[in-house]
Amino acid sequence: NDDDDDGFEMFVHEIEILGAFDNPFILKLFGFSIQEPYIIATPYISGGSLYDYVSSSSDRKALSPTENTIIAIGISYGMMKLHEMKIVHRDLKSANILLDENKLPIICDFGISRAIASTMTKDIGTTNWMAPEQMASGSYDEKVDVYAFGCILFEMIARSMPFEELTSLKVAAEVMKGNRPKAPHRHKRIRMIIKLCWEQD
Repeated sequence: NDDDDDGFEMFVHEIEILGAFDNPFILKLFGFSIQEPYIIATPYISGGSLYDYVSSSSDRKALSPTENTIIAIGISYGMMKLHEMKIVHRDLKSANILLDENKLPIICDFGISRAIASTMTKDIGTTNWMAPEQMASGSYDEKVDVYAFGCILFEMIARSMPFEELTSLKVAAEVMKGNRPKAPHRHKRIRMIIKLCWEQD
């Protein structure tokens, strides 16, 4: 069955990615089994996901400005290492950032990550964090992760995901037109970084 083959390919691919990195901000691989049931063994990350803190429906206490800054720096360092190794995550979002007991970020979920290539699968990822070129064509690179990082920064200050109120189809239409959600005005410098991350070009 093709779905089973695709699932196994993603499983193997995630093992390859996790096994290639030793970085404090990228999930570590302890071991795996390719016999059913398929298993990937990683450390237990006790703090939940960043999404648990920044979601508009979250009942968790908001992260402090210092915690947000440290998390943003950690994500950027982890992603820099990934990009140095010519890997594009392609599904970077707050749900794929785990927080440890010290609220340090751990990037996870590399099932659809790919080596940078001239041809990439379009429309792979999660729409609210997806760059326009990722939606529209098979020609893109690590800059789609930079766009997604801007979306995560937006979530951290707005406590909602970009275009939360829209369907996936409407999100895609807005992004392709160059529209972006309005970030809170009190965060002028962060808004400038976000704007640079999710520029249309």
